[in-house]
Amino acid sequence: GTDSPDPVAPAGLTVVETGRGPQLVVFVHGVLDRGRSFNRVARLLEDECRMLWYDRRGYGDAVDLPGVPVDVDRHVDDLLSVLAGRQAVVVGHSFGGVSVLGAALKAPELVQSVVLYETGMAWVPGWDDRHLQSLLWGEDPEGDGVRMMFGDRFAQMDPDERARKLRE
Repeated sequence: GTDSPDPVAPAGLTVVETGRGPQLVVFVHGVLDRGRSFNRVARLLEDECRMLWYDRRGYGDAVDLPGVPVDVDRHVDDLLSVLAGRQAVVVGHSFGGVSVLGAALKAPELVQSVVLYETGMAWVPGWDDRHLQSLLWGEDPEGDGVRMMFGDRFAQMDPDERARKLRE
């Protein structure tokens, strides 16, 4: 299947569609990631199903869209717009899983099933979120989170790349 932009993309978002078959699968990326991170999975599944992915607002090609950063509700609404009334299996990686869960709650008739990978769920009883709490309640939670995720590589990035990562 060839990658093609989807004409029903929410304003400012580019949706890529690839693969073939009756089943639709939508992938939603996590923080500091891109929709294209699912390319390898898509190559494995291209004969099994149709797949969609996109860069969420504030990330990748959508990093500088007006109004970013956006809240979870906007990410959920974007995902539902990508679905455009179609039923799908919806896959969320990391924070993308929060958008997936929100879409499943808001429009269960569209979400055939949910697949989550590395999605934190701090609201679940027994979930140890002490590390996340210390990060979020620090003086620079966004910057500290970026530095934690990239480790030593962050300091080695050129200043423009560091600035872009901090914006995302």
